[in-house]
Amino acid sequence: HHHIGTPGKVHHASPMGQGTYTWPDGSSYTGEVYNGIRHGIGTYKCPKNNEFYRGQWNQGKRHGKGTVYYNEDKTSWYKGDWVKNNREGWGVRCYPSGNIYSGDWKNDLRHGEGAMKWLKQGQEYVGTWQDGVQSMLFYFLILSVSYPNAVSDLINVISVVIDVRSILYPWRSLQLLCKMVMDNNNCGTNSRSSTVCTSLYLSNVFSVFCQR
Repeated sequence: HHHIGTPGKVHHASPMGQGTYTWPDGSSYTGEVYNGIRHGIGTYKCPKNNEFYRGQWNQGKRHGKGTVYYNEDKTSWYKGDWVKNNREGWGVRCYPSGNIYSGDWKNDLRHGEGAMKWLKQGQEYVGTWQDGVQSMLFYFLILSVSYPNAVSDLINVISVVIDVRSILYPWRSLQLLCKMVMDNNNCGTNSRSSTVCTSLYLSNVFSVFCQR
């Protein structure tokens, strides 16, 4: 992101008030400035990556309320709170797929209480998020809703593959397990992986478990 002080063409700019700035790469800022720094309400456009932000600025950074579009047809966007250029606070994120997340953010990641709506599946779930991913409780909620009879089977399989305590492990620790299950088409002679692959039904459960 550009600082106003970087080489660029300045139009109608004053130390305080409104200003329009353009940079060699084609990006531009139009809005309120203070001592040559973006401060107040303003719009930033970057044609190179089709990014468009309109909202509040503080000392040259996105800070306060603002909306950003990430692509030209504006199907990918975020509207909500900002803290020093990061999405932080409460906000709504619409992804190009049409999936929508609304809830808490921290350090540019989904973090706290939030709801995710999957357009294709027509499903919506509410739960806790940590560093951009759903908590384990959230995953089991999905499983119990989508596959009511499979949760106990899943727990048994996880217990065999890793350890009973794995149920309490954070989601990241289970990503490798998911990858193994999804990649393991042959199942081999290893008793652990054979157990995982015993049932296509369970594979489907793992598929859902991993995709989220």
